[in-house]
Amino acid sequence: MPGRLGQSDFTHRNELEITIGGQSFPHMLYHFVLTYSNWAARRWSIAWTGCRQR
Repeated sequence: MPGRLGQSDFTHRNELEITIGGQSFPHMLYHFVLTYSNWAARRWSIAWTGCRQR
């Protein structure tokens, strides 16, 4: 049924070694997709201090 099932995931992207003003910018990519229609949204977010890293 449309709009009832979705999947989401946070992915750590620290291996890109992005810096802002010379300071490390730890961040993650959030991805959400509705499985029926394959509609997707992606957002960058600042990584939380103390998050388990892969």
